[in-house]
Amino acid sequence: MPHVVIQVVVILCLLTTTVHGRVYSTRDEALSRIFGEDERVEKLVFYLTKEEAEKAAKMARVEEVSRLFTYYRGIKDGKTTAYVTFVSHVVRTRYAVTMVVVNPDFSIRMVEVVAFYEPEEYIPEGRWFKQFNGKRLTHRLWPRRDIQTVTGATLSVNTIVRETRKVLAIFETMMQKREKQR
Repeated sequence: MPHVVIQVVVILCLLTTTVHGRVYSTRDEALSRIFGEDERVEKLVFYLTKEEAEKAAKMARVEEVSRLFTYYRGIKDGKTTAYVTFVSHVVRTRYAVTMVVVNPDFSIRMVEVVAFYEPEEYIPEGRWFKQFNGKRLTHRLWPRRDIQTVTGATLSVNTIVRETRKVLAIFETMMQKREKQR
């Protein structure tokens, strides 16, 4: 009989344990929302040299950036419509994936969390993300400057801003390299 009680308690604990984590949008779903049916989407991979990675990190004012950078470019009528990349990062102890959409002029079109494995109360509300729209990589693109903080989501805010700064710095570094090659 005591074994049955223990089993029931264990089962109840397992059933009431909150499982954190949610995928809000798959990569393909997110890309189809950003790019219309009449746009061609290219998947591109860019490898930064050690020097380029150091330069991008300095521009972003972060410790380091990945030397491997995968992004998607939308093309319509022969012109680039947007760049999209997905960055995976640890918020507290678990991962989140943020989609950063960059306009051809390297301003931010939008930032959105597509997967979040921390408790949902740690993710900023949707309207918070609108502050990124139109922003560029400047000394003001930080929490408590151009980006408002969110009580209870400080780590998420800091991480999302840092990852967005990295993306912008990598795009600027890539384009500077292309200009030198011309």
